Amino acid sequence: DRPWLSVGAETISSTHSLFNLQSVALIVLLQPKSITKKLSMILPKAIAQAISAICVAILCSISTFSHAETMRVGYFITSPHVIIEPETNKLTGACVEFFEKYIAPEMGITVEWAAGASSIPRLLNQLENHTLDVGLVFAKNAERETILNYPQNPFLTSHTTLAFLKNHPINKIEKPEDIFGLIIGYGNKAHISPFMRNKKIIFDIVSSPDWMDVNLLKLLSGRNDAIFQPESSSLLYYIKKHKLEDRVKLISLPETVGLYTTFSKKADKSLTERYDRAFEKINGTELYLQILSKYIDINSLR
Repeated sequence: DRPWLSVGAETISSTHSLFNLQSVALIVLLQPKSITKKLSMILPKAIAQAISAICVAILCSISTFSHAETMRVGYFITSPHVIIEPETNKLTGACVEFFEKYIAPEMGITVEWAAGASSIPRLLNQLENHTLDVGLVFAKNAERETILNYPQNPFLTSHTTLAFLKNHPINKIEKPEDIFGLIIGYGNKAHISPFMRNKKIIFDIVSSPDWMDVNLLKLLSGRNDAIFQPESSSLLYYIKKHKLEDRVKLISLPETVGLYTTFSKKADKSLTERYDRAFEKINGTELYLQILSKYIDINSLR
């Protein structure tokens, strides 16, 4: 049997398996030289120093975990980035996995998901009023920048895109005049890119949370001429979902848009910097494409 060591009010066994590491770590942190010296009386010096260092690391890890911030995260349905599975009502999607599994742990935060999906206008209002801290999948524009803090890094950058029936005569779009007179389906309060802001462009706005499905039905029935999306992955997802590869074509517009995870202006101002550090540490651009490849053919991204 090994002797027992008494340190202040704490008593610890020199037998490795009996150490209460959290208690020992606290003692080591408060009295590092004293503890290392006493451990060296019964253990080789190098092992004693290693045990001291490990205990301090454990305490720091425990402390960080116990004080992790909780962030209230809101979302709207925008597949494949945010999906609610109809059979189970489970929240999933590329952006959900990316933020919860990879970004949040690196930022030192825990995620509290909103109880359900919002519409875009409602989610913007919740972020403005700070009933939520984080909003997923927002493009950037001047109006939104008054209520949202954006990180430097978009998690995805893509060409803005229009979907047409394959028999439509348009095969290339270079200027807004190319689509004047067309009825173009889109979602309420969704981001309108600079190319699409010409007042002569006609939008058919749908307010339903499943506005992409509604607009696809309108396109297939001839009630719309096209569907607009600020990035192509959503259109690729829905075309695949409904097996419309032989009926619908995509045409890229001459501009790109970034998609961001955003933060309420009233939340901690350091969140965007912490997000960017986490994003760069995990090589977020490549990682997001890897996750996205579970849902679409990323080689078809425009």
